[in-house]
Amino acid sequence: AYHDAPATFQIPPIKLAAFLAEAERTYSFDPEDPNIYHNALHGADVALTVCQFLENDRVADLLTSAQAFALLMAALMHDYRHPGLNNAYLVKTGHRLALDHNDQSPLENMHCVVIYDTLAREGHNVFEGLDRAEWAQARKAVIACILGTDMMHHFQQIQKLNVFFELNGHQFQRLGAGGADDDYAPECLEADASNKL
Repeated sequence: AYHDAPATFQIPPIKLAAFLAEAERTYSFDPEDPNIYHNALHGADVALTVCQFLENDRVADLLTSAQAFALLMAALMHDYRHPGLNNAYLVKTGHRLALDHNDQSPLENMHCVVIYDTLAREGHNVFEGLDRAEWAQARKAVIACILGTDMMHHFQQIQKLNVFFELNGHQFQRLGAGGADDDYAPECLEADASNKL
């Protein structure tokens, strides 16, 4: 069940294009000095990996259209405005981002804040077509996905995935069946860390 967010949520192409152009233009913390890794290309790469997961009907069927759209948005924007420093450094140095977020996943919390700041700009709210319940569901999913990219939680996330697939793996086919990189889902569902597809 492929989720076609622009059609499902009646997102005008011009609004989607405006949002994507703004995200690309402002992805780096300092657009004059772009981050060589945490940039718009990295966001697009992770979003493409998530698209590959969503092409598998058994994965896509687990999500509502709002959740699938939120997952794509979170993948695309998960490192938006990344300054190129890690959380430990920000906390240790008392950086403003760490202070603003009480030393709790300062980068990931900041990414969530600035994504919604961008969505609030005139002509950029690609979530506008969601009803109130879908919007709340999508916001919850975006925040959970982005906060989940904090590497401090990486091994806990992998452990949860392994348990999930140990219990439910019989219901899933391999992702990318027939390809040379025929990995099992637990090995590649951390799209940000994998870049395998």
